[in-house]
Amino acid sequence: MPLETQQAIFSSTPPFDDLTAIVIRHAHGDHFNAKDVLKYMQKNPNTRLIAPQQAVAELSALAKAKHIMPQVISVTLTFNQTSKNLAVAG
Repeated sequence: MPLETQQAIFSSTPPFDDLTAIVIRHAHGDHFNAKDVLKYMQKNPNTRLIAPQQAVAELSALAKAKHIMPQVISVTLTFNQTSKNLAVAG
């Protein structure tokens, strides 16, 4: 992600000022950084994280991640899986 976009997200600059949820599709390093997610979630307790088990495991292994785990929704993903619908914050 471009540095400018990353800075806008972490400073809650519109349109990143009221994120309800962050959705992680897979935990590859080019799409997911557990330390950055933890940092964001700590500053934004109303934001939920929807992520596959691999990403949740990486996140929960970090020091200080325990208190943000109530914000995390872990999903199981399999190849050619039927789509799922989730309701987050209504």
